[in-house]
Amino acid sequence: MSEKLKYNGDEPQRDMFPPPEASTIDAKTASKLQKIIDGDQELQEAIARDDQELEMHRQHWVEYSEKEWGDRKRIPLAEFLKTHGIVERNKTHQKKVWDRKWRESVRWANDAERQFLATAAKIGGGKFVEVLQISLVNGGQITNSDAAVGSGTEVIQESIDLVIGNLDIVSAAPETVYIVHNHFDEYSKFTIPKDEEPKDGLVTIGGLSKRDIEFADNLWYEVLKAKTRVIIVAINERNLTFTYEAGTSEHRDWKNDPQ
Repeated sequence: MSEKLKYNGDEPQRDMFPPPEASTIDAKTASKLQKIIDGDQELQEAIARDDQELEMHRQHWVEYSEKEWGDRKRIPLAEFLKTHGIVERNKTHQKKVWDRKWRESVRWANDAERQFLATAAKIGGGKFVEVLQISLVNGGQITNSDAAVGSGTEVIQESIDLVIGNLDIVSAAPETVYIVHNHFDEYSKFTIPKDEEPKDGLVTIGGLSKRDIEFADNLWYEVLKAKTRVIIVAINERNLTFTYEAGTSEHRDWKNDPQ
């Protein structure tokens, strides 16, 4: 684990959070992504197909709420998290999925990140689409950025590779690369009794995925040769923001395997 990261309940370092411009979808980018969707029939079909599947996940948790708690007075999950301060006590936490273990931070989304969600929803025309935006930063300023769009389940690797190529990341030699994307929230209609046990898993679920961690680690290690800091951010529809620094997962000992 990188020594420069502060965990064990401490606030994450401020530079773990992307600058507002990196977590905002500007008008030019939004127009570009809209044109990509409008010109790709296969992508449109994938978005429609995934939207139906994702709605089934939402409804599953609606039905679970009704079955589990019946007539007990319930509140939306986001309100439950705020009532019990669950986000604040999990501002840094550990996750493990199969052979990969990592620490990520969580906080409530700021204004720029909520705008990211709203713009992505507008681009999707009511259906969930994933937007992945990569920004290069030098001296605290964004020098270049580009974005890709995908269906509700993923942005395909070919689209991501095109963005990486357009940015010419290696030659640009940025100090930091921020990867910001949105996550679908299957708990958006989930309700829970206010006096139910406030389990930590209610906030940690829906954060960064193993695939997210592997993507960030590979970009940092394979493409950038561990010379550039890479931060990946997921903003979920519950208005929670999850952040991870590439190269700090416990899967491969980067420090003992230099290139």
